[in-house]
Formats: sequence, C-alpha cells, structure tokens
Amino acid sequence: MRKWKKIVAIALLAAMSLMLVACGSKEKADEGKKVSSGNDSSATKDKEKEDVTISFMAGQDWIQDAEIELGKKFTEETGIKIDYQIVPSDQYSSLSMTKLNTGEATDIFGGQSGKFDIVTQYNVEKNAVDLSGESWAKNVDPLAAAELSVDGKLYGQPIQDLSAVWALAYNKQIFADLGLKIPTNYAEFTQVCDAILAAGKTPIFECVSDGWHHTLWFPEVAVKAEINNPGLFDKLNNNEVKLADDPTMKTVMTQIKEMTDAGYWGDNYMSNAYVDAAKNIASGDYVMTVANQGFGIEVNAVDSNFNVDDIGYFVIPLADNQTLNMNPSGPSRFIFSGSKNVEAAKKYLEFM
Repeated sequence: MRKWKKIVAIALLAAMSLMLVACGSKEKADEGKKVSSGNDSSATKDKEKEDVTISFMAGQDWIQDAEIELGKKFTEETGIKIDYQIVPSDQYSSLSMTKLNTGEATDIFGGQSGKFDIVTQYNVEKNAVDLSGESWAKNVDPLAAAELSVDGKLYGQPIQDLSAVWALAYNKQIFADLGLKIPTNYAEFTQVCDAILAAGKTPIFECVSDGWHHTLWFPEVAVKAEINNPGLFDKLNNNEVKLADDPTMKTVMTQIKEMTDAGYWGDNYMSNAYVDAAKNIASGDYVMTVANQGFGIEVNAVDSNFNVDDIGYFVIPLADNQTLNMNPSGPSRFIFSGSKNVEAAKKYLEFM
C-alpha cells in the first residue's frame, strides 16, 4: 500500500511538473505575443512617419530662414521631407507659369495673391487645391483671404505677415549726423537726398535686377491718386480710364525718373539684388530703401552692432503722399492640383 502511495505521489509530482512547464511555456508565449504586439505598435508608429518628400518652389526672398527651420521640425515630427526650390526673382514668374501650363508644377508652389492674378495667371480653379476646409483657413485675415479666393473658395495660404507694409526704411544715425528730418513731401525728400549725396553716400538702395522691388514706388503711392480722384481705381478696373489720363499717376512716374537721373539710386541699381539690401544699409554706404517694418531685424542679423531700432520708417512722399498703403496681397502658398502628395502638402500648410 505504501508502495502504491509512493507511486501515486511520484505520478502527481510528474503531472504537476508538466503543468508548470506548460504554464511557463504559455506565459513565455504570451510574453512573446506581447512583445510582438509591442513591436507591431512601434511599427505602426513608424509607419505614421511618412517616407515622403514634397517639393516647394518659390521666388527668392519668399522663404525665410524661420520657415526652413520650421520645416526641419515638421520633418522630425512627420517624416515628411521638404525639397525647397528657390528661384531667382527675375526668373520665377516665367518658370512657374511654364510648369503650371505643362502640368509639371511642384507639390506646393509660391505665387503672389490678388483676386485677379490668381485667376488670370495661375488659374487656381484648375491648378490649385481648394483649402477652404482646412483648420487654419478660418484664421486667415478676411482681407487677405479675399485676395486668395474665387467664388468663396480659398486656394492659398499667405506666406508672410501681411500686417507689415512697405515704407521707406532709413538709417536713423546717419539722419541724425547730417541733421536731417523725415520729409513729408517730395520737395523735402529731394533736399534730404541731396544732403546725403553731398556727404558722399548713396541716398537709396534700389534693385532692378529682381524685377519687382523697384516697382513698389508706384503702387504704394498710387493711393494718393485715389485720394485726389475718388473712384479712380474702380474706373481703372472697369477700363473706363487709362493710367496716363491721371495727373497724379503721371507725377509719380515722373518723380521716379527724376530720382534715377539725380543719382539718388546710385550707379549700380540695375544690377543690385534685394537679398543684399540689409547688408548695404548696414554698411552705411546706402541710407534708405523701400522695406517692410521688420527690416531692422534683417539689418541686425547681418551686423549685430546695428540695433534693430536704428532703422526708422516713413511714408513714401512721392506726389506729396502722406497716406500709408495697406496691401492685403503678398507671396502665398498654393498646393498643385496635380500633385501626388496633396495630403502631405496639406499637413505642411497646417504646420506652418
């Protein structure tokens, strides 16, 4: 009897051992499943970081260093890379039009906003993606949105802060050294420029080679023509009158020519580039330039000894103008309708 009890005990011990081994194997198997599940989760997260590169073509000076730095953070978070294609300003318009017309535009393309331009030049209803439903769309300034919309649909996103406007930026220290005061009419402006010339400096840094900056003198002062002749802009848009018929417009064009003839723009204005504006103002060789109100930051960036507040601003006084023009148009981002990476491009705009 004792022998049988011993045999039964041994059998029970063996059975228990097998059960423990089985349980241990099951736990290991379960752990393996958990590890596998964890790896699957990790793999899913890795998949969330898309292996995509979106292309973005824009004119020179439109994509600032701050956006490129944000782009790097965007890539870190999403895995989506950005191929910035920066084109010289004088070549951008023709190149972008060619790419749009041939269906070879980049995923995101830059363009100047303007309710007429986005239709006649970019044909956004065909070439761009409707962005009205994006979460950021409601935050676009209404005036800026109007310049990016067709039939109530928003097709673009402003690149820059449109609260900044164009004015004449000037070196405060040089003005103080020469005893100059801010001019409030054209006659005073020419006196300031003559005094700067007499001091051996060039009054104005201008850059025709970019193809756009030198044109700002005209539209930024054109508001004076509307003040002198209310309703003029509507008549011009309806082809009821011509620019040449308006005396204020003629005055502005005449005075622009007088500036160049008098040497106020210096000897190299035809070859100068806007990218060098801050550097040339910081050097003290040039004293003024047409710029936005963030220009002082740009000057400080090229010369840390030059304080941001050392740059002042005043209204362009051609035609005795003293009205600051507020322009809701500016460089903007559009997503090409033929892009294979529309969703990735939308994520980039959302991140900006």
